[in-house]
Amino acid sequence: MPSARLRTFFNSRPGILLGIILVTILPLLAFSAFPAARRDYVSTLSTLLVILAYLYLRGSSLRELGLGRPESWPRTLALTLFYTAVGFVLLRMLLEPSLELLTGRHRDLSSFDFLKGNPGALMGFLLTIWLTVPINEELYFRGFLITQTAALFRTQRAGWTVGILVSAALFAWAHAYQGLNGMLFTAVGGVFLGAIFVGHRRNLWLPILIHLLSDTISMVLIYFGAYAKVTHLLF
Repeated sequence: MPSARLRTFFNSRPGILLGIILVTILPLLAFSAFPAARRDYVSTLSTLLVILAYLYLRGSSLRELGLGRPESWPRTLALTLFYTAVGFVLLRMLLEPSLELLTGRHRDLSSFDFLKGNPGALMGFLLTIWLTVPINEELYFRGFLITQTAALFRTQRAGWTVGILVSAALFAWAHAYQGLNGMLFTAVGGVFLGAIFVGHRRNLWLPILIHLLSDTISMVLIYFGAYAKVTHLLF
C-alpha cells in the first residue's frame, strides 16, 4: 500500500486535480504512439492501468468509479434496454435531424463507410467495439471524470453537475472527427449518460451497456445502409 502521506495527498483536492490531469494525458500519449489499427486496444488498456494506479495511490478501487456489483443485474439489464430505446428516439431520431435543420450540416459518419455491405468488416469492428470503446470511454468519461471532478467541490449538487458537464464537453471533443454536429450530438449524449450514471447511484454498468448496445445498433444500421432512413423516420 502507498504511504499515508501519499494517500493523503491523492485524496486532497490538489492530488485529485493532478490525478485528473495524469489520467487524461498519459493514455493519450500511449494512444498516439501506436498505429491506428491497435489504438482502441492500447487506449483501453492504458486508461485502465493509469486509473488503477491512481486508485491504488488513493487506497481505493474500481468500486469507487461504479464498477462494483450492481444491486440487481436483471434491473440493470432492463434499464439498459429502456434507456437505449429512449436515447435512440431522443438523440438519433429527434436531436440529430434537428441539428441538421439548424446547422445545414450532417453528422460526419464517413469514417464508418467501410462497414456498408461488408459483413467481415462489420463483425471485426463490432468485436473491437465490444472489447474496447464502451469500457474505455465510460470508465474514463463517466466513472472517473465525473466522480473525480465532483470530488473537487464542497457541495454534492454542484460537484455532480459540473462533473457531468465537464465529462460531456471532453466527450464531445473526443468525437471532433464527426464534425460540428457530431460534437453537439455527442455532448448531449454525454449529458444523457452522465445523468443516468449519477441518477442510478453511480452504477457504471448502465452507461457501459447502453453505450455498447447503442453503438451496435448504429453500426448494424450503417452496414445495411439504413442509418439515415431510420434516424429520419420522424422528420
